[in-house]
Amino acid sequence: MTVASTFTRVADMVRDMIPRIRITMSKDEAALAVHLRGNDPLHVAIRNLILSRIEGRAAVPEPTDPLACKSMVARDRELTWLLGRLDFIHRSPSQAQVSGEPPTE
Repeated sequence: MTVASTFTRVADMVRDMIPRIRITMSKDEAALAVHLRGNDPLHVAIRNLILSRIEGRAAVPEPTDPLACKSMVARDRELTWLLGRLDFIHRSPSQAQVSGEPPTE
């Protein structure tokens, strides 16, 4: 055991104090994380695709029907949520880093 392994990260201490803030990934998100984590070109491409959908919808005139307008806002909100999850998955540490194991190369 080395001296460095006995230190606890501040983020781990905060997560232990407040366990409900620990954000976990679903099985589908974990499967995506294998391909998305560290793959900046893929992350940027998916992000730009989603942003183009949001911008394309914003360029369309507002519908006169309130229900159609509400559905457009709901889709934009869902895409914004998806962007947030993609950023979270892209930035999340690998399982080896979370468990404290040294990376294998």
